[in-house]
Amino acid sequence: MLKRYLTLRWLIPCAVMLCMSATTARAQIPAGFDSARHMSVREVRPGMTGYGLSVFSGTRIEPFDVEVVSVESASRPGKAVVWIRCPGDRMQKLGPVQGMSGSPIYLWTERDRNRRRDGSSGRIIGAFAYGFGLSKDAYAGVQPIEQMLQASARAKTPTPSKQRAANGKLMSTAVRAIRNMPLSADRRWRMDIAAKLAGTSDTRPEPSTTNTTNRMPLAIPLRVGSARDATLLTPFLKEMGIQPVAAGRPATTAPSWLKGKQIPYEPGGVLSVPLVTGDVDFPAVGTITDVLRDSEGRITNVLGFGHAFMGEGASHMPMGTGYVHYVQPNLSTSFKLGGTLQIRGSIINDESTAVIGNPTVKPSFRPSVVHVTWPDDTKSRTFRYNIADHYYYLPIFTAYSAIMSISSDTNIPLHSTMEMRSTLKFSGDRTVNLRAIIPEANPMGLFAEMMPFLSLLTDNPLEPLDLLSAETHITIKPGVQAATITNITLDRAIVRPGEKIIANIELTPYRGDPFIHQCALQVPDDLPDGMYPLHIGGAREYTRRLMETRPHLTRFTNVDELLEALLTLTSAPDDAVYSTLVLNQRKGVAIGRSELPKLPGSRQALLAARTNSNARPYTETIAKQDRMPYVISGQMSASISVKRYPELDK
Repeated sequence: MLKRYLTLRWLIPCAVMLCMSATTARAQIPAGFDSARHMSVREVRPGMTGYGLSVFSGTRIEPFDVEVVSVESASRPGKAVVWIRCPGDRMQKLGPVQGMSGSPIYLWTERDRNRRRDGSSGRIIGAFAYGFGLSKDAYAGVQPIEQMLQASARAKTPTPSKQRAANGKLMSTAVRAIRNMPLSADRRWRMDIAAKLAGTSDTRPEPSTTNTTNRMPLAIPLRVGSARDATLLTPFLKEMGIQPVAAGRPATTAPSWLKGKQIPYEPGGVLSVPLVTGDVDFPAVGTITDVLRDSEGRITNVLGFGHAFMGEGASHMPMGTGYVHYVQPNLSTSFKLGGTLQIRGSIINDESTAVIGNPTVKPSFRPSVVHVTWPDDTKSRTFRYNIADHYYYLPIFTAYSAIMSISSDTNIPLHSTMEMRSTLKFSGDRTVNLRAIIPEANPMGLFAEMMPFLSLLTDNPLEPLDLLSAETHITIKPGVQAATITNITLDRAIVRPGEKIIANIELTPYRGDPFIHQCALQVPDDLPDGMYPLHIGGAREYTRRLMETRPHLTRFTNVDELLEALLTLTSAPDDAVYSTLVLNQRKGVAIGRSELPKLPGSRQALLAARTNSNARPYTETIAKQDRMPYVISGQMSASISVKRYPELDK
């Protein structure tokens, strides 16, 4: 009896522990895991062999051999990675390929008698996801399928009211990128103002953190037109895991032998994330790992990439099937050149282990229309683009669409001028009209002129606005329409209050002869005696002086005041000479953005006291704008002596 009691005393706890272990094991199995198709990372051992599936040309899915090297059970907290080697000749030549991200990896066990390499043999262990650049052998990291299925289980259909994330990343990246472009200060000043309004002060280039000896998710290749375009986009995209590749202007449609071809979503097929469609096809290309279906065989989720695209969780990026032109071997990292076949559905979840797509969720795009007018009207064209409606990518590719359009047929002649007029429509029935003139027609100047508005308004902490549409008119004009201020003289050194003073401004056009432009300024009849500085310059210098004398113009408390501040400080026409007389003895006080001029000194002191945080002193000015047929650069200053009774000095 005692023996039986002791036996039961030990058996009952063991049974409870076994039940708990079984329950825990079941809890760790993610939804969608099918032991007949999927292999748990716990089953993987070094030396196991199998194959992967990917597209290397066209739409044909081809296998490549793999063998397991090792398993890291905690490469990151709660995350494992399976290390494989690809011994086949093709992979030994190419190494890990950008665009192979998501390629399903199948492993065999001893029980697998039928070892076909077509997806019907072996079980999926996960997705080809990590690699090393400049490696001598084709080693790769595999994202376990269990971790991808966990992301799939968290995927939800996006709601109509999308939440916006304003983290300042787009704004800071735009400032840094434009500061490092080969542009003069006269092309960057509007971006500098946007940076000041955004509070983005550190505009030094970030140190490069790229190290080909470190494990990293394989970048997603994005084909762009030229090395200039790749240089322009890299600061914005590389940190997001997208590698711009200069390989000629992308096609607008698939090759004729693939056009209209219905390609299903299937493991190993191309997974395209089309960022821009219409008159160009800009897809980020990866690979499908697995396709989940419901009990009736309908696709519920498409799993791909094996790593993040943006890593932002809930998403609504477009997705589609695609194709590959070819794989470009590269000493650093090889990459696929591909495109989109059919857009079907959207990425609805984007996590560190996978992107999850749903073919029934309609994607969202925003239109960008660009009209280009050339001196030779036979080349004038209108381009229409549809850009993925994403708070980060939409502003970037809206500005970039202007550059794509002007370089569609030919490069802009060096000695020419671009005039840009753009209408940007934002949520809340807000419309912004932009105008800029760019001498020497540097296409990057277009990007620099549009991004202050696109980045600040869509990525501000007050109320990030949605960009709804953009329409841009670009006119290419012969000749460089630019002139520099080289000298100024005044018609007299002393002036009475109420009199006019005339400034003779010497302007030197690009490759032209200097000429004199006269500007007359009326001195106020109640101006006290004293010395007053006169500044003459272009739009950049005028705006800088405006911000110095009226600092309250940079203040705002809501997004509409932010928009007003941005327009006030950036709307000065480029093709004008500005004369600004600083009335340094005449002060005013601004309450918020409203000015109270000519207040008595006692009232000014009371309002401007530190206890009144909403009041700011400012200096009054007299400014005059003279429109010119040139974009004006440079600045000259002089001092004017105001004396009511100058004869008393004699």
